Amino acid sequence: MSQVILHQSSSDERRRLPALILAIAGIWMAVALLVGMSSVNPAMSQSLKSDLASGALGEGWNGLVVPRQNSAAGRANAINAKRMKIYKKRANETGQSVEVVGSIYAKEIYERARSGTWFLSKNNSWSQKP
Repeated sequence: MSQVILHQSSSDERRRLPALILAIAGIWMAVALLVGMSSVNPAMSQSLKSDLASGALGEGWNGLVVPRQNSAAGRANAINAKRMKIYKKRANETGQSVEVVGSIYAKEIYERARSGTWFLSKNNSWSQKP
């Protein structure tokens, strides 16, 4: 009977391990975002802040910026190229897909975003952060 209990306990621990690994990976990726995104060209960073504040750009559910005005499409492409580089690197390091990494970063981006920033949900509806 004690073998069954030990086996169940071990099984429970094995089921919790992937969740723990994902939680640690998520925290690690959030820290990496703060470090990685802060190393972006300051002019680009200021431009991004300005574009987000004006509503020309919004943040997507996938961790990429989305142009809300046609004039901001080029800037969105440049920012997304840098973000994708980071996301691909983190995906390779953690064994997650780029999509999972991007969605983890998107949550951190939302948390750090200023009030009034536009966000595009997975169902393609826009809303502003309160």
